[in-house]
Amino acid sequence: MENDIRKSSSLARRKLNDEVLSSFLIGNTRARPLVMSDWLPLKKTIVPLLWMAVGDIRNVLKTVAQVIPATTSHFFVLRLNDFSVNVIVRNMVMLLLATSDQEEAAVRVWCDAFLSETTSQAVRRALRLILHDNLPTWIQFADIHSKKLVHKKCTEWLRDWPDIDTARTRRKIAMDMAFFPDDQISKEETRWRETGIATSHNNNPLDRVRANPTMFASDGRFLETNGPYRAFDCEKNFFFAWQPLFASLRNS
Repeated sequence: MENDIRKSSSLARRKLNDEVLSSFLIGNTRARPLVMSDWLPLKKTIVPLLWMAVGDIRNVLKTVAQVIPATTSHFFVLRLNDFSVNVIVRNMVMLLLATSDQEEAAVRVWCDAFLSETTSQAVRRALRLILHDNLPTWIQFADIHSKKLVHKKCTEWLRDWPDIDTARTRRKIAMDMAFFPDDQISKEETRWRETGIATSHNNNPLDRVRANPTMFASDGRFLETNGPYRAFDCEKNFFFAWQPLFASLRNS
């Protein structure tokens, strides 16, 4: 029994430190809440919820949308962890944008490899807010080490924002090397694989003049090759898909 426990622990550590997870930016399964409201204790209490490998923020916001409004007797503490600091800072940027009337910018950061000048400036402002500790009270760091890692990533992105031409080349290399199953895909997914843009039906792709720094590693590699088309049931309007999740965040 003891050996089985050790094996399970070793496999868990390997899973959390896997090279693939370090670059898994967009989830490829439908969002779901971590708990259900009828699982919670009847008595008023503090309910801590932990995501060990949070990935993109959808599962957290699904929990906020479905579970927290169903009970007014508990205080929830949501702890978000991930092997990749890219993922954590991406989520922080998205949360800051979504709660400051910039939901469309948040969605584009999530799914588009290239951004307009307007969206890139919004991302720069969010990174500076994080770097200067000008955060809302509901976003807190677990410890000083986590804070330093996040600040380092913010500084890196602001200083070394990927050049658009180099970024396009790096993305093409990553996409050419990626493995895709032979299943049938939609024209929207085909377009994303070719252009890196999933929201162009609402935004002219010709104005995408900046790379999305949250999709590139420190060494310049493009990190996201799966795309956003397994994350929601709706493939054609991600703004519509994210809207209720962002609304639950603002109302919680």
